[in-house]
Amino acid sequence: MRGSWNTNAMAAAEEATLANGLRVVVLPFRDWPVAATLVSYRAGSLHEPEGCAGIAHLMEHMMFRGTERFPGGAIDELTARLGGINNAVTTTDYAAYYFALPGPGWRTALEIEADRMEHCRIDRDVLEIERKVALEERRMAADDPESMLDEALDTFMFGDHAYGRPVMGVMETIARLTADDLRAFYRDRYVPGNASIIVVGGVAASEVFDMCGELFESIARGPEEMPVSARALPRRDGGSERLAVDRSTPRVALGFATPEATHADSPALELLVSLLASGRSSRLYDSLVRRGRFATEVSCSRLLQREPGIFTLATALHPGSSPESAKEAMLDVLSDVATHTPDDEEFEKARRLARADLAAAHDTALGAAATLGLWEAIDTWREGLRFEELLEQVRAEDLRRVAATYLDSEAVTSVTLHPRANQGHPRPEDRA
Repeated sequence: MRGSWNTNAMAAAEEATLANGLRVVVLPFRDWPVAATLVSYRAGSLHEPEGCAGIAHLMEHMMFRGTERFPGGAIDELTARLGGINNAVTTTDYAAYYFALPGPGWRTALEIEADRMEHCRIDRDVLEIERKVALEERRMAADDPESMLDEALDTFMFGDHAYGRPVMGVMETIARLTADDLRAFYRDRYVPGNASIIVVGGVAASEVFDMCGELFESIARGPEEMPVSARALPRRDGGSERLAVDRSTPRVALGFATPEATHADSPALELLVSLLASGRSSRLYDSLVRRGRFATEVSCSRLLQREPGIFTLATALHPGSSPESAKEAMLDVLSDVATHTPDDEEFEKARRLARADLAAAHDTALGAAATLGLWEAIDTWREGLRFEELLEQVRAEDLRRVAATYLDSEAVTSVTLHPRANQGHPRPEDRA
């Protein structure tokens, strides 16, 4: 499944748009024995109707329940027989369904996707089975300390924005979603005009375009681009919250509002993540784990998303360590980056690590398809190409500038997760 990738490889992609609005993107590597096929729908939690939190993730479950031609279980059985894999993922911005199959298996994958784009069965009895699975997944996430911390930070910073709720949804709405709700979401979002097909690997672009025309062009375009409800951007005024839980090591997360993936500062922010937290010699690890000995682990992340999001720092503390001291240490690291331009050696190391992360993500047909599908959901794959080209133009001074612009200690939002002294519900003072 591996091939050769560099930062210009995406430029070899070819695209076509069918009359019904379906976008088709093909990246041919004729020497690859495998082809990955991915369908990306702009049908993530960002697109859920009001009061339907979790419907995007539940719809992902229903898509695997099949059609009359490919009934429940048939898709997995056929994939196994062909010697490949298939799965799906739902995020804030999109739902993606993918296959990686040897030889001409990409043709079978397209047949399956065309069929379930138009004929997915959403029956009440099957919905009840998948609802139980989705509820159990939600319970498991709610019991995981790391997920609890992330969700609390998102909720606190985004409020009513769709990014402020878990992609899996919340128990109350998952429990009351109906088959009619699912059918309406499927009818509005799972349509050619709202989708992109990505094929990467041992294929010829002309063959993929021809087959997509045969399989998909007769499917109705669907509604015009469905607008998302107007919602607030992540808060920039800062604040803090403390959560007491029954079982957890202390954890602290800091969040800063940052712009969307297509913003001009996005590549510099991506390199800043590498500088701060990639490896044991990174600034955060050195300050909090090696020298400060506050923490057992530390991380930094920023999702590439369609709308403005959060730059997050998170750490798991040694029992007895002070969350306030850990928070202060993280802010000191950020303040130093914001006031002093990194030297050439540190900056080039951050760039090498970012390049390595890109190469790892692109190193398989499926990884390359996922990258193209992500950018198709955000904008188009060409914006992803532009992003990677701009990464090469970032300079050390840009990291200092974006740190000073976006990672201001006066605008930080923090969430602390700590063990509860008593059992039962949190006391009022535990949620300050």
